[in-house]
Amino acid sequence: MVKIQGMSSFSNFFKQLFGGNKDKGVVKFIVTGSADQYNITYKKCEDSQATQIPSVKKKWKYSFRARNGDYVYVSAQSNQKGKTVNVEISYKGKTFKQESGEGDFALATSSGILQ
Repeated sequence: MVKIQGMSSFSNFFKQLFGGNKDKGVVKFIVTGSADQYNITYKKCEDSQATQIPSVKKKWKYSFRARNGDYVYVSAQSNQKGKTVNVEISYKGKTFKQESGEGDFALATSSGILQ
């Protein structure tokens, strides 16, 4: 895993702006598609750096707890030509954001401030 610096103050800014409700809920990152492998980058609210995971196979899920006002990010890129990739962020059991990509080395990214 590779850490990318510089997101801590950005996340803290949005926590202050949106109030950072103390009521935490479960966030799930889900990556699916037709490729055999994906490169995934994600950022949880409390992390000051993004995490990169190369060569994840097939369907990938990751869960953690967060609260309203936290910034989250997930991106996945197919390691193959002519494939699809889908990323979804769910929060408190509901789809919060989702995106899809298709084609050679397809890329899909979802991010936002939890509400």
